[in-house]
Amino acid sequence: MILLRQAKCVEILKEELLRACIFNLTYDRQCEHERSAYLARLIAETGGQEEFFAALALRFAGPRDSLADIRQLFSVLGLLAANLGASHKAIVRQSYSQLSGEEQLDCMDDFVRLDGIEALVECAEQIEDHLKDEGWRAAGLLEALAEREGRTEGELLRKIGADYPQVPKFVAHLEADRQSSPAPNGEEYDFDAIRSGLLRGERRTGAWQRTLSEAEWNLLAEDLAGQSNPNVALHYLRLFARRAFPLGPQLLVRWVDSGDSRASWAALRALGRVHSPLVRKMALQRIGNNDPVGVRLLLSNFQSGDLKVIDPMFSACAENEVVHDLGLAVLDLMAENEITAAEREPALLQIYNRTPCSMCRYYAASGLVEDGRMPEWMAEECQFDAEPDTAKLV
Repeated sequence: MILLRQAKCVEILKEELLRACIFNLTYDRQCEHERSAYLARLIAETGGQEEFFAALALRFAGPRDSLADIRQLFSVLGLLAANLGASHKAIVRQSYSQLSGEEQLDCMDDFVRLDGIEALVECAEQIEDHLKDEGWRAAGLLEALAEREGRTEGELLRKIGADYPQVPKFVAHLEADRQSSPAPNGEEYDFDAIRSGLLRGERRTGAWQRTLSEAEWNLLAEDLAGQSNPNVALHYLRLFARRAFPLGPQLLVRWVDSGDSRASWAALRALGRVHSPLVRKMALQRIGNNDPVGVRLLLSNFQSGDLKVIDPMFSACAENEVVHDLGLAVLDLMAENEITAAEREPALLQIYNRTPCSMCRYYAASGLVEDGRMPEWMAEECQFDAEPDTAKLV
């Protein structure tokens, strides 16, 4: 956005912007906010909405690259059409009708944002007989309608139920979903059954982990200490990656070099929860080798000045995946330890500048805002960020 407003290389940026609309360039599609609204704002800044709409509509209707993100492309077209008028909306509506059934499922939310309650009812009719498999989409459709109409979801649900009797199963599904209450935090558990399952190599998840007694955790630690099978040990190690292992680090260290990559990774995470000179020594050795796991080992072994030792790792890491892992590890380290604003600042700047993940950049930027240390250049950038929460910071 800043480069577009400088108007020095608009034509080059237009090519990149067109590519970004067709191909999803987010680092992590599951976690990061989708980019269509961000892309539409950039297109508006070029002053070429008609030009972009024509180019994207042609790409959408014609032969498409196998890596093209149909959902994002449709969403951008819908946002442009909303500003350009009825004839452009008709083109997008026609494009939706020509999509395959699977593609329509992916684009439903944006179809509702474009066409409102009539589009929602059309989508509801499409999935009403497939609610067992596709019912999870219903809440997203209602949320999209509420966003478009500026009304509450409950109000709109009542209106759909009253005015559109052709979709009773869809409405009933949504009503049942809204009335269901979450399971209480203090759910009952059968510790003997959990323990037996773990000993058989079964992964056991659930709220019971928040309510075990210290004696029960000690029994699980003793079970792990007696294990020789990495497939069984793995599930215990994952549990102790979330809370301190009570029997000393040596019993975990043996799994680090076990030859099983999953058990080794889980053991390193569990060791990070153990306060020990041995674990700190392991951490510093790995940091010296530019291994982000070393930062995770410092989680319960951090000392003032450690972030200065970690800082050069950002320059040494060349691959996005490694930089991202390092950034996450540093953010976790800051969350678990009392660190001064002055010591945090260089690390937060490194994460903001180097990580490929917009969520991690948000956490870095919010940390700088919290510390009162966000620089002016960053504030200028953040107001145009692709991540809405980052833009809200400034």
